[in-house]
Amino acid sequence: MNKEIKEMSIKTSVNALINHVRIHGIDTTDIETTNKISDILGNANIAEMVEDAKKDLNTFMFIVRYVWSIRDVINFYNEHFNPIMSEYQKLLEESASEYNELQNKLSIVHNRNSELDERNSELEKRSELMLNEIQNLKKENQILESKNENLENQITELKVKLFDLMNK
Repeated sequence: MNKEIKEMSIKTSVNALINHVRIHGIDTTDIETTNKISDILGNANIAEMVEDAKKDLNTFMFIVRYVWSIRDVINFYNEHFNPIMSEYQKLLEESASEYNELQNKLSIVHNRNSELDERNSELEKRSELMLNEIQNLKKENQILESKNENLENQITELKVKLFDLMNK
């Protein structure tokens, strides 16, 4: 029975290997047999291997546990056949999508905040310029008021002189 496996081509389909093992079994103590099985699995297309394994998952898992590490067997099973992992993967993809959406929204908010900060900075500068202008205008107004007061005093003095001249 193991002689047939040893003589199989590494191009043998996983389905043919599964069928052979289901009918004849395998001698797991024969290193050449396990090496040939490993070669066949290593040469197989993953998608085709998964499809072939779905036809008889128990036999497939029986075979791979002798040629793969337990971690590889578990990972392969979880990735391709475990419905909980499939659901987990969907949730993970949805979460990633939501995360990306939130990141985009956050980026928009940051950009908007930057724009508002720039606008605020610009308004603060304009406000400061306007305050300086107001202070300058107040000083100028004080000067003009002082000049006006001086002129009014001069006018009053002139009126007094005129009055004095008229009454003389």
